[in-house]
Amino acid sequence: MSVLRQPRVSAFRSLLELNGPVLGPALYLFESVRSYIEERKEAFDARFGTDTAAPVLGRDRTPGAYFYVATTASVIYEILSSLALPPDTFAFVDMGSGKGRALLVASEFAFARLVGIELSPHLHRIAQDNIKRYSPASQQCTAFELHCMDVVDYEYGPEPPVLFLFDPFGRETLQSVIANLEASLRARPRDAYVVYV
Repeated sequence: MSVLRQPRVSAFRSLLELNGPVLGPALYLFESVRSYIEERKEAFDARFGTDTAAPVLGRDRTPGAYFYVATTASVIYEILSSLALPPDTFAFVDMGSGKGRALLVASEFAFARLVGIELSPHLHRIAQDNIKRYSPASQQCTAFELHCMDVVDYEYGPEPPVLFLFDPFGRETLQSVIANLEASLRARPRDAYVVYV
């Protein structure tokens, strides 16, 4: 009996996943409205001439990868300000960096380098363009590294990392990302922060 029920449970569960056929479009519509309201309030893109606010459902999505939505800039500022990191020591690593908003905000803090990992070539190109445009007087780090690749293949550098994730992918990918981070920290013990929004 339980063997027969398993396919039905799996099918029902896949319908209700954030990236699934039911919740995916509904959440995309919600995030589109939210990002429009927040962009009008914060005017991040308007101030810096960037393109980070508009959500992207994306034709090149893979299973387990969610649609692109920008983190609210004020939330990123608040989180990074609360860490009180020593200057030029930590690497900021954004897994699922999308159009690069978190990287741009992080560049206003004294990180050793800023790393963006994005699977979508389309979003990766937009992030590259955004980095070229972004140059506020408050910018403290310009050592950007953008990688168009699967996050599970990323190898951490020697710096202690601040790993930033804005709900970019599903459970299996997240488990692999955390396992890779743990392996890196075992091989080279150092501090690490994981910021999951």
